[in-house]
Amino acid sequence: MSGALPARILATVVAGGAVAVTAQAVHSGALSPPDVTALLRTGTSVGGSSGALGADEPAAVSAPVTGADVVALASDDTPAISPDVLHVVSERGADLVASTQQQVDAALARQAAAQQAVAAKAAEEAQAKAEEAERAVQIVTGRVSSGFGMRGGVMHAGLDIAAPIGTPIRVPLDGVVISSGPASGFGLWVRVQHADGTITVYGHINRSMVQVGQKVTAGQQIAEVGNRGQSTGPHLHIEVQTPGGQKIDPRGWLNSHGFRYQ
Repeated sequence: MSGALPARILATVVAGGAVAVTAQAVHSGALSPPDVTALLRTGTSVGGSSGALGADEPAAVSAPVTGADVVALASDDTPAISPDVLHVVSERGADLVASTQQQVDAALARQAAAQQAVAAKAAEEAQAKAEEAERAVQIVTGRVSSGFGMRGGVMHAGLDIAAPIGTPIRVPLDGVVISSGPASGFGLWVRVQHADGTITVYGHINRSMVQVGQKVTAGQQIAEVGNRGQSTGPHLHIEVQTPGGQKIDPRGWLNSHGFRYQ
């Protein structure tokens, strides 16, 4: 072998350098894919300038450039994304997710608060209607003929309301019937226990319309005014017994709840 490299080896080295330089130019945006193709085919720079070889060097590359070389250079025109950029993008994505979650949580909290407000308002309206219903109950329509207290040396533990036989008797509050039928002195009676333990008694009735254990609602008719038992005329005898078992003046209890009985 002579001191100079064989032409084929020299051409290969030069071609390799050209490929490397061309690749760098593509990455930097200085060359487009068509420019790359022209450069690799002719061995000259774009724009008609001299090739990479000097005057005393081989005029052309003896080994042809393959299509794979051109495709690799022409298609790989996007610079690689650095790890720092990826880290920044990742952090911004995490911040976006956190911000979105906060917005979702805030929206859910507002929705829950709105639902609670609606429920509270509905409860208030229901309570108001219940109170209004209580005040609207007309237990019986008549006139007071005898009040609570001593009468002829005997304690009269109720309120008498005179009314014609058959006049409807309505329960003032929701409750459960605990007595319905014959009763000494009253002839027939109905007793109802209410939610707070208070018991209301309806005596001298003509007819009961409920049974023991039956649930009744405020304003429901439970009996009719009568004249049974130890009675001097048609009337309703009402008694009110506290949860502790004490009989109290029905008039005060009825008035405090707004019930009507005249």
